[in-house]
Amino acid sequence: MATIEIQIAQAGDAGRIAALIRESAAKFILCDFSAEGKSRFLSDHTSMAVANRIRTRFRYRIAQFGGELVAVIGMREWAHLYNLFVAEAFQRQGFGRALWEQAKAECLERGNPGTFTVNSSKKAVPVYETFGFVATASVQVIGGVQFVPMRLETRSVAHDRMTDCGQL
Repeated sequence: MATIEIQIAQAGDAGRIAALIRESAAKFILCDFSAEGKSRFLSDHTSMAVANRIRTRFRYRIAQFGGELVAVIGMREWAHLYNLFVAEAFQRQGFGRALWEQAKAECLERGNPGTFTVNSSKKAVPVYETFGFVATASVQVIGGVQFVPMRLETRSVAHDRMTDCGQL
């Protein structure tokens, strides 16, 4: 029986990552973008663009099932969830959550104080809400790309702020 394998992505994985992102985006999010937004998103998610991000200030993790790439997460600077895509046939099976939990734990180990952000597609808002994110504004459009800005503060950050203000 095949099991899920999660590993840190390397630049050599960029082609498969870009293909998964572009295929998923075409099915689920590009329909909400203007022509300019579609073009911008697709040019930002080529194999070369993903490889460059992997080599710089991003950390990508991939999930494979039976050798097939089924999900990817990309974190920027240990605080911003930049990409989270799960192949359609593997959605609602815990792959996205597994990647998020590992990425979040690594970010916290690397010094993140417990605050995370994501610019969610409209369709993914419910998924991020199950992770604890809350919308910080309504739908935004920049360069034809639609997104909902969201934020997550782990309990320790909220607790620290309350004690700093003498609220406990």
